[in-house]
Amino acid sequence: MAIAPYGYAYEKLLGAMEIMATGKGTRPERLARVGKQYLLPIRSPKMHKLPDELAASLDSLYRELTSVPPPTQWDNAFDATAQRMSWQKAERLAGQLFSLFLAVVELRSRAA
Repeated sequence: MAIAPYGYAYEKLLGAMEIMATGKGTRPERLARVGKQYLLPIRSPKMHKLPDELAASLDSLYRELTSVPPPTQWDNAFDATAQRMSWQKAERLAGQLFSLFLAVVELRSRAA
């Protein structure tokens, strides 16, 4: 059975929305978890097949969530970035994530 258009991206972004809405931790901590668990798997265009504009939005979000280098080789950029993230940036990135999710929902509804 084939996955519906944009199905993989939708599944991952839906999981991200669940973490943002019900997950434990601060908003930056939840964003770091979303990045590791849900955005990293769809970072490659081979995995999401989104239109260019949405792919660019996903890439921009990913880059912002990994903008601080990890302090050691055993750490990761998502957690390092979350530790230094202001509440304003966290709010903006959460909004960007939500907008990306809504855009994928719209794409799926038009493709059905």
